[in-house]
Amino acid sequence: MSNPTDADVIVIGAGPSGSYAAKLLHDQGVKVKLVEAKDRVGGRTWSSKTEALGGPIDFGGQWIGETHVLLPELGAELGLETVSSVKPGNDLFVFNGDVVVGDEDQAPSSASWTDELARSFELLDEEGARLGWAEPWASPHVGDLDTLTVAQWLDQNVQSPEVRMIHEVMVNILNGASTTEVSMAYWAYFVHQGEGIESLIGTRSGAQVAWFIGGMGQVTELIADKLGDDVHLNWPVTRIEQDQTGVTVFSGERKLAARFAILATPPSAGSRVIFEPPLPAKRAQLQA
Repeated sequence: MSNPTDADVIVIGAGPSGSYAAKLLHDQGVKVKLVEAKDRVGGRTWSSKTEALGGPIDFGGQWIGETHVLLPELGAELGLETVSSVKPGNDLFVFNGDVVVGDEDQAPSSASWTDELARSFELLDEEGARLGWAEPWASPHVGDLDTLTVAQWLDQNVQSPEVRMIHEVMVNILNGASTTEVSMAYWAYFVHQGEGIESLIGTRSGAQVAWFIGGMGQVTELIADKLGDDVHLNWPVTRIEQDQTGVTVFSGERKLAARFAILATPPSAGSRVIFEPPLPAKRAQLQA
């Protein structure tokens, strides 16, 4: 006989990925529990509740890209509407207090560094294309790239201080780290997954073309409303035990049992969980 369970599946982490996984299971009639360490759902998406400035403000992930398909469909299902985030006007490049003006969504044609910027973008996209989508670790180029930081790659391929500064800003914005801290193999693959650097950074096309009216945080909040009492906030997972009968998830002295568990946390959070039996070494290394 199997042990009694609290759910068929426990989803750990109520960010967009975990919340969506829980919704999909719930909609198929699967008994699911969604547990979250914070006092709110949303993870890296977070919309304020204030109306002081005319409406909610997104403090985390917020944009819908022009190639996104599932997110707008999910928003429509939840009753959300979108609005264009595209704003007309010139682009301003500020280097050490000097302002250079470019036409809408274009680098300034008169600048001495414009051609090198375009070429550096081409080189970056080529590096990503060499790694490929499916198995970048199997590429014959990955070893050489992984021995370089982005800063070292820029040393080899970029001369203009303005172009280098643009690359450094892009890496910092998209990774929350400096070019000296990021592997060139990771960065090239990241860019390739994002359909190229211009798609990733574009504000009039590409990955940033629309918002949900009322904020992106509504997506997980509406899913949480749908799940009701099956959402457990302030529930940081400390230990996960698995045996032939299923899985038990602990938060200190509290515990929930299920047939399966889905771990949908950032790697840094997953690395703090004790697993019994331990995760395979390669899997543990991914979140170390």
